[in-house]
Amino acid sequence: MATWSLAHGLRGAVWHQLHDADADELTHLRTFGVAHPLLARRLVTHALFPLELAALAALLWRVDSALAVAFLLIAALLDLLRRRVWRLRIRVVTWGPMSRHAMHEYYVVFYPAGFLAAATLRDPTVALLLVGHCLVFPRSLIVMVRDARSLAGQLARSAFPPLRSAA
Repeated sequence: MATWSLAHGLRGAVWHQLHDADADELTHLRTFGVAHPLLARRLVTHALFPLELAALAALLWRVDSALAVAFLLIAALLDLLRRRVWRLRIRVVTWGPMSRHAMHEYYVVFYPAGFLAAATLRDPTVALLLVGHCLVFPRSLIVMVRDARSLAGQLARSAFPPLRSAA
């Protein structure tokens, strides 16, 4: 858990430094992201993000929660569909037009929901925490549901185009 938390936290810190680089340069704030932007991107892409994913895999294996793994697969499928259908880029460290931050939605929506849902199966009172989580973080949940509905509609329309009359 400590390794995952450290890798994810450092990735987020570098992301913020790169995202705020223009403002930091204007104020002469010399962050790692401002001083070494290429190295920062490489560090995150080739070291921190792989370490984060490996630690997450170990964490999911250790807690042995099928729901948490299933929710990870659903989040990955949703991002894959966004990439294929809408041509969105999944970015590890930087942000840009037509892009999404890798794993953000999983950590905000799916990760806690998977663990809370699994805990609810053992103790139904934990459902209150799940409801509370959805009330505290509604935006990401709303975006995820909206995107899933839109993608499902687009895929259905492309798989089953309307029939044209012969007249």
